[in-house]
Amino acid sequence: MAKKKRKRLKTSQASAGDLTPMIDVTFQLLIFFIVTMKIKQKERREVADLPQDEGPNPLPDAEQKDFIVVRLFWKNQQMIYEVNVRHGNKMGEGKDAVNAGPLDVLIKDRADPQHTAYERIFNDLLEQVRKWSAKVKNAKKFELSMSLDSTKSSGTQIADTAPWGYVTLALDVLTKFNQERTNNGQEPLGVTFKNTEPDGAPARR
Repeated sequence: MAKKKRKRLKTSQASAGDLTPMIDVTFQLLIFFIVTMKIKQKERREVADLPQDEGPNPLPDAEQKDFIVVRLFWKNQQMIYEVNVRHGNKMGEGKDAVNAGPLDVLIKDRADPQHTAYERIFNDLLEQVRKWSAKVKNAKKFELSMSLDSTKSSGTQIADTAPWGYVTLALDVLTKFNQERTNNGQEPLGVTFKNTEPDGAPARR
């Protein structure tokens, strides 16, 4: 009986001895993860303390914010092109508008060999783009915005609110203007698209 007890004691002692390295490794892993988490939390706090409006190397305001806006919207069944300058979230002083006429103006103009209506709208809009671009010589892009109709779903906005005939006319004007810039040794301005509410605010749909 005594021999059997000694054998059991030795077996239990051996088993306990085998667990010691595993316990050591477990504690080392816990310490490693705790230290790592503390380092990460410290890094997050340091990033959060940076100024929100500008990073380590902020761009000049003109490069970052100034651009020319060409907005298309309906008013009293007339398509209007409105040209202005935007400084960040603020519109520039004043604005000019070109009345393109009712929806069927460009449709009827297709039958006119001289394309009188198209030429009138094109030249008027180009004149306004030239005028406003001269006021902001550091502008980096055009923003072509199309106002949404509050009575229609977002899925039918582009076709019904800003028909492609008027959109492509505006793009033709901006292409012509960029050709003039290139001929004068200036870089062409990029074009971005944006949907807005009828009052010009960012689209909420």
